[in-house]
Amino acid sequence: CWVLTSGEAGTVGQALGLAEALGFPQPEVKRAGLRWPWVWAPNRAALASLAAADAGADPLQPPWPDVLISCGRKGAFLSMAVRKAAAGKTRTVHIQDPGGDSRAYDLVIVPAHDDMRGDNVLVSRGALHRVNARRLAAEAGNWRSATAHLPRPLVAVLVGGSNRHYRMDAPWARHFGAQLVAMARAKGCGLLVTPSRRTPPGVMAEIEAALKDLPAVLWNGKGDNPYFGYLALADTIIATCDSVSMISEALSTGKPVLLARLAGASRRFQRFFDALERDGFIRWFDGALEAWPNAKFDDMGAIAVTRDGKRGFEL
Repeated sequence: CWVLTSGEAGTVGQALGLAEALGFPQPEVKRAGLRWPWVWAPNRAALASLAAADAGADPLQPPWPDVLISCGRKGAFLSMAVRKAAAGKTRTVHIQDPGGDSRAYDLVIVPAHDDMRGDNVLVSRGALHRVNARRLAAEAGNWRSATAHLPRPLVAVLVGGSNRHYRMDAPWARHFGAQLVAMARAKGCGLLVTPSRRTPPGVMAEIEAALKDLPAVLWNGKGDNPYFGYLALADTIIATCDSVSMISEALSTGKPVLLARLAGASRRFQRFFDALERDGFIRWFDGALEAWPNAKFDDMGAIAVTRDGKRGFEL
């Protein structure tokens, strides 16, 4: 099995999560990149060529894999090229709307807030991911001693970053930090705070300054990433609203999930939020800690299938 993406954490995580759920624990991870003029080309099978890969991309050459899982536009384009070159020897699965005809792949998996539908299109409620009971149990063990001094309830705070839809800046961080302070003092809770690769340094500096006198652990981006451990150990999760992947991962734990608003808007994101709020999976964070018996948001169990073909789809 190959996993083919342009390397962003969100796309890699989705593709690896599907590979692992399908029974490929160590897929070959390849970085996709496109050279000119293909970087501007529409995603059409007729235009797909292995020559489109840029100099920094990983080589795509025989022996071809049995299964190729791609995610993101660049991965989608090169997946078509591999499928063509392999002459039917490789089954291709693309995650997210590829921006072209779904029939250029053996299977396409899209979240419900995307518009693509078709005979070979499976629809998930959110993003695919790598969160599962075994990983959470292992990571909880790895991080329990480092967080044992914090009071309960434990609240994991997942901080994303700016993107083309939402803006995260220092004024927002000061407001968010003040909300966390008020919540921690009112409820006596401990905080586990982790940024993403997209989090602006100034934002984390503001949050760290706000929480300096509180029972909180903030990951500084160095050493082992505690992300899965924090998900496992938390009683409640607060996540910023800029990442469908991050929200889906939080919801897969079955714990209460509060979303922190950012400046900006997106029709697709709003459709996602509306569905989650309607079904009781999320509430919006306004500075108060809330807890409720949440249901588990299990897209991986509904979409993926082990290689014995018992459920989901069979490759």
